[in-house]
Amino acid sequence: MTQPFENTVSKPVTSHRRLLVFGLTTAAAVDFFHRQIIAIALGPLGQDLQLSDTQRGLLVSVYAVAYAVASLSLPHLIQGYSKRLVISGAVAITGILALLSGLSDSYVAILLCRAGIGMAVAIVAPVTQATIAENFPLEKGSKVQGIIAAGTPVGVIVGLGIWGWITEVYGWQAGFSFSAILPLLIAVLLFFSMGNHRLSRGVHEDEKLSFFSSFGNLWQIRTYRHMVFGFSLIGVAAMGAVQWLPIFLMRYHELDLKTVGLILAGIVGAGGSLSALLSGVLGDRINRHDMRGSMWISAGGVIVATPLYILAYFIPSTVVAVSMLGLATLFGFMVPPQFFVVLQTVVTLPLRAFAVGIAMAFFTAFGLGGGVTLVGAISETQIWGSESLRYSLSIVTLTFLWGAIHFLLAAHYCKSEKVS
Repeated sequence: MTQPFENTVSKPVTSHRRLLVFGLTTAAAVDFFHRQIIAIALGPLGQDLQLSDTQRGLLVSVYAVAYAVASLSLPHLIQGYSKRLVISGAVAITGILALLSGLSDSYVAILLCRAGIGMAVAIVAPVTQATIAENFPLEKGSKVQGIIAAGTPVGVIVGLGIWGWITEVYGWQAGFSFSAILPLLIAVLLFFSMGNHRLSRGVHEDEKLSFFSSFGNLWQIRTYRHMVFGFSLIGVAAMGAVQWLPIFLMRYHELDLKTVGLILAGIVGAGGSLSALLSGVLGDRINRHDMRGSMWISAGGVIVATPLYILAYFIPSTVVAVSMLGLATLFGFMVPPQFFVVLQTVVTLPLRAFAVGIAMAFFTAFGLGGGVTLVGAISETQIWGSESLRYSLSIVTLTFLWGAIHFLLAAHYCKSEKVS
């Protein structure tokens, strides 16, 4: 007689979790969606406003700096507030600021909007990880992380594909203005899909740890420390590649911007989404037998991806080069789901949102800030003449291997630091 009652209870719970995962997945897309919009708009925006290359670069850099600063400070400041209001409000703000960017013809105003978007979207990952920890058991973490991580490349697909087409046909202002629609819709979805729970305040509900105390506690966890180093280093290679691939494909394969957008939507978007999903399923299976599986998948993925990327940069055939880039992406994008699985395993629940904030600050500062700049700086030395960009991308890609070393070091410590 109890069976029917149990079924009626479990179905709403399962339905809520599915809706929650869908909401968090769409939220994960917001960050990279906004990054692709500016990458597509930089050309026509710069021409209309007569911007120098430095001013164009600053529109990318200010996003990275604001994101990094917010990732370090905001997760600690929002402790105790409603997760639903925090994350839906942050996503809504990115939409409003995108709309204001489209309505403005002032460089300073657009620059400030980009900084505001970077700060707002920095909230998403910490709140997402806190929500996962409270709603899903650890043994199902890898699959859930894979699904949510797949949202990031989807943001690339939409940004480069749909809104890239709008920008090219109707102009950068229309592109910015229409890009407000998606975040606002996602904000509404998040508001209704998330429970009205509050973010944890610290080790005890009545004892709020200081920023430096929280940071000190995290830094003592050797597994976390090495995973952050590794995650940041692969960010250098990955972000350096993603931001420079449009120029690489146009310069060496003579493709137009629309074709490049479609190709990158397929490589980074579809390929990255598939990689994240495969990573989640593979992680679930391996971690059942050995919790070091997440670190082995991360290290193995980037080790295999490194030579594939380098070969792609030098192969003259466009079809073969694009195919190699797609295959490299399939292996290289396996890291994010596994990184967050490890974080959930070795960091206590009250510190997880803050731990994610620290990690994302390093990843964005090193990747979007450092990686993109490093590729450009090496290329501008012109040591290899007209081939400098090929060599520059290849050199920066080697940081994948440096990151893999830290993932393997994390595997050495993780068993002794697992949270009970």
